[in-house]
Amino acid sequence: MYANEVFYEEKTANEIVITFNAPEYYSASGYSALVNSVQYGFVPCTQKMADGKVKLIYNISSLTSLYDILPYMMPEVFGKISENLINKLAFLRSNRFIRCENVFLSTDKIFIDANTMNVYLIYLPLESNDTTDYMPMFEKKLREKLEGFVEKYPNLKRPAAPVAPATPVMPVAPATPAVPPVHNNIEPVATVPTNRIGGANYVLKSHCSSADLKITSDEFVIGKSQSRVDGVVTGSNLVSRVHCKTILKDGGCFIMDLNSLNGTCLNGRRINPGEMYKLTDGMRVSMADMDFVFTVE
Repeated sequence: MYANEVFYEEKTANEIVITFNAPEYYSASGYSALVNSVQYGFVPCTQKMADGKVKLIYNISSLTSLYDILPYMMPEVFGKISENLINKLAFLRSNRFIRCENVFLSTDKIFIDANTMNVYLIYLPLESNDTTDYMPMFEKKLREKLEGFVEKYPNLKRPAAPVAPATPVMPVAPATPAVPPVHNNIEPVATVPTNRIGGANYVLKSHCSSADLKITSDEFVIGKSQSRVDGVVTGSNLVSRVHCKTILKDGGCFIMDLNSLNGTCLNGRRINPGEMYKLTDGMRVSMADMDFVFTVE
């Protein structure tokens, strides 16, 4: 019997519902093992009966799929997520009630908490009398997937270490390790703001589902947490709670990424967290998957 004859799946923004067409393939003991293992990094799940069929409801309301964030992820974040996934192998080896072959490894079934970077997996409690040890195959598949992501997504590759200069140079403060610096005349500014600028109105005009962001203070914090920012971005789970901020200084407006999970881009180039970059009229500002255009009015 093929998988699509055993169960079918429905997905919304907040949950995944898996319905068993063949109840005899559903494992009640496997479900109990899942409930007892949620703290080890499995998506929380509840069970109910409907029309004589078992339904499993996985709560993903606070999570983002790996599929959605891989194209925007920074190398160090991917490193932490990869380490988290590899560490789960030890749990799977030691727990005889959770069968590794019933863990989904597709990127749309691996979920991330964007605030903690913890990884959560979908486990399907299927009934089986198979005694084969699938752990070596599962581990090989997981490691191959992680290696394949790095090949597929250039943003996951760490920049090459700089070559030591041939002649002595004056010491400088170390740069924040992140992604390569952006180009197209977008350069970081080393100094901090000292005064508020009057006269011009600066607006981040929305080219997405969120509203325009009118910059109203010297340091204008942007993100999705209504209680912690000045400008709220709505309509995306990829934007961090506190994502970036604009800074008014010396007659201009600058932007700084605040170590967001999915980064800030200017004209398609990702900027380094913690460094200031000058905004110019008409510049495209992307916060994760949300696009704005900086406008001087």
